Amino acid sequence: MRFRYVNMLMLFALVLASSVPLMAQDDMECEDGYRYFEHELLISEPTCIPEDPQRIISLDMAGTEFLAYMGEPLIGSFGYVLDEVSALSPQLADTLADVQPFDWPPNLELVTELEPDLIIAFGDVSLELAGLDAIAPLLIYDPYANKGVWNASTGFYAQAVELDDEFAEMYEL
Repeated sequence: MRFRYVNMLMLFALVLASSVPLMAQDDMECEDGYRYFEHELLISEPTCIPEDPQRIISLDMAGTEFLAYMGEPLIGSFGYVLDEVSALSPQLADTLADVQPFDWPPNLELVTELEPDLIIAFGDVSLELAGLDAIAPLLIYDPYANKGVWNASTGFYAQAVELDDEFAEMYEL
């Protein structure tokens, strides 16, 4: 009987100890000026991001267009994305003219020189994102998770830069 009690106590301690990291993730504290970001579309690890990002790199077409429309401080994106968004939304061409274009994959040295405080990208096996998280907080979302929900990626960007109300208003959700 005593042996069973000790085993149960040890099992309880093991379960409790293994759940502490999970509880700690939910209560992750960020330094001043940052907030913890997690999202159902996030495929990178939840992380601390700036509360008010001032130098954003967007490696996604929908995100780049949304950030430009909303007047967010976009400093870099793929060259083809900048060309496409400028062609599809000519009113954004002047805004996007000052955004640094990247090739595929983005040049880490150039990204570092731009000193971004947030990088947001879509997750795709053809997109090489290694090393970007050492430069700035990196959010990678799954573009395939919500097939049929055409504005899911834009909603992800809206939550990342805390423009949920503006997003809802744009799409009258």
